[in-house]
Amino acid sequence: MKYLLIIFAWTFSIFGTVKGQDIPVSQVPNVVINSFSEDFSNARDIDWERESGYFEVDFETGWGRDHEARYDESGTLLYHKEEIRNRELPDIVRDKIDSEYSDYNIDDAERIIEGDETRYLISLDSRRLSDLDLLIDDKGEIISEAYDD
Repeated sequence: MKYLLIIFAWTFSIFGTVKGQDIPVSQVPNVVINSFSEDFSNARDIDWERESGYFEVDFETGWGRDHEARYDESGTLLYHKEEIRNRELPDIVRDKIDSEYSDYNIDDAERIIEGDETRYLISLDSRRLSDLDLLIDDKGEIISEAYDD
């Protein structure tokens, strides 16, 4: 149980950031804007925030797909999270859910890319059990799980 609490603390320290201050695009360095424009040329509904040590941008792409990206001062992409369709989950991730969480259905899924690591944040729901959020790596290994009572 202690190990599980440590994993939750780590997960929420990375993914449950306290929102910084909204800023106008004029306060975002050109190098960051240029990198963002190259990485996400079809972005719309763009909102920038200044966080401690990086710039965060929330935006949408085709069909209202939500994204969050983080750039450092030099314009390097540090982190990208995007809402994905359930069918876009890798087979190994879906197989893990099917085998270990057969009483659940996938409600929402997000792909998170940070450096060389790809993880999936998946919300599961069930008629009989408490809802569940899973963080799974691209090899199908569960990093953390949190029940939503």
